[in-house]
Amino acid sequence: MNWDPEQVLQDFSHVAELAGVSRADEVYWEQQTAPHKPPVLPREFMGVYIFLFKGRVLKVGKANVRSKGRFSSHHYNPNSSGSNLARTLLRQSQEIEFSGLTEETIKEWMQANTDRVNYFVPEHLGSDLLNLLEAFLICRLKPEFEGYDSQKR
Repeated sequence: MNWDPEQVLQDFSHVAELAGVSRADEVYWEQQTAPHKPPVLPREFMGVYIFLFKGRVLKVGKANVRSKGRFSSHHYNPNSSGSNLARTLLRQSQEIEFSGLTEETIKEWMQANTDRVNYFVPEHLGSDLLNLLEAFLICRLKPEFEGYDSQKR
């Protein structure tokens, strides 16, 4: 990883301050290096997650308190939702320099080979701050598999 999650959080605090949020210092982060287990979103917290592979940022996403599955499990199962990292990796496995991924092996491969950085946002700070953090991280880190192809320029 060629970026510092703590420095990114400090920089985000300045952005949040400009947006009128004075308590962004309550946001905290953790790093999970491969191999990792899917994390659990703590009660009364929302989260922004980042998947990395060999230092490359693959995906940035968010989950609020009512979408904890998005944080913990959906991205590891290609059939869990219409858009998830596992499905993207299966479709574009050549781009990540790994072949042989299948629906049966993708979860295990992701846990064994990807790192995660998770930012935890207290629910009382509101979804606007969660959305701002996700947008900031997308702009800052430029994930390779973000959004739909139709949305890209």
